[in-house]
Amino acid sequence: MNLLTNGQKKMEFDELVGKVFRNKHNAIYDPLFQKQLRSAPWQDWLGQPGYFEVQDQYIERFIDWMYSTKLNRLTNGCKFHSKRYTRRDIIIGTTQSFDEAYFRYAGRRLRMFRGEYAYHRRCYRNFAWLDEHIGNKANGEWADPIEPGDWVIISLPFCGTGGKHSKHEELLDRCAELDVPVILDCAWYGTCHDLDFDLDHPAITEVSFSLSKGIGLGNMRTGVRFSNYAKGDMMPIAQQNAYGHLVLGNCQLALHQMEEFGPDWQANKYLEWYKKLCAKYSMLETNCLHVTMLPRYHKHFDYFLIDESYIKVGVREALKAIRRGELKV
Repeated sequence: MNLLTNGQKKMEFDELVGKVFRNKHNAIYDPLFQKQLRSAPWQDWLGQPGYFEVQDQYIERFIDWMYSTKLNRLTNGCKFHSKRYTRRDIIIGTTQSFDEAYFRYAGRRLRMFRGEYAYHRRCYRNFAWLDEHIGNKANGEWADPIEPGDWVIISLPFCGTGGKHSKHEELLDRCAELDVPVILDCAWYGTCHDLDFDLDHPAITEVSFSLSKGIGLGNMRTGVRFSNYAKGDMMPIAQQNAYGHLVLGNCQLALHQMEEFGPDWQANKYLEWYKKLCAKYSMLETNCLHVTMLPRYHKHFDYFLIDESYIKVGVREALKAIRRGELKV
């Protein structure tokens, strides 16, 4: 689709809704991701006696990759010298950690903010929103209070806004008081900039990162879950890691991708285009390259509204059009 075919005219926002401004919020997939995959040294890998035996190497490299950011700030909780998390397990993307959590906390009520990853409410029906909304307008108040026996999932960057939820720290502090376990979802790490990641908060029982969004490995899902679960934890992820029943071929490819793409790569390439795009079309910037926001009650409110809360615009296709020279900003 060439967006400049009609006399190179200026494209107006209305014309781009549903085309490059979408109500789906997929991360950017750059063609260089695929080019790097094509250069993978398969002959060398498969010529080794124990090919793809990279479990420890992958986890060590993943931690180095996380902490190589210059555009975000991470506390030291996930580093090897830290005792904050006793387990570091390979996962099939962050979603596998959620699947296990639904099993681990079966019978307990899940609490989350509107705008969270919709997978949770589709798979785990015993949930309640943390925030209260009246007439499609957030009033900023808590819904029914957190109680002992609840458990919490919160994303950072927060799925609803591409930033940090305004009640993020308050929520963690309250959960620590009540001994309510919190799962921190960092699936969008690698697509963001200018965020502080407190990985040391005592309320957090596990935090998961993946490479699906940041460096184009959505079809080869790998990540790491850091947790304070017991050394002899008998849940599936711990057992799979103990026996090496893992997606190690995908981990080998991830090591290859991490050689070329760091956690700031998307921001370094796309941030200037992103800022110009937001300025031209009066969208509100977020901390994630593939998401913008619109003012409340914008004329396209209904199309972009999620969870009666956020007018969130997926701009991946717009940024790709800019990269190809099809959309001018």
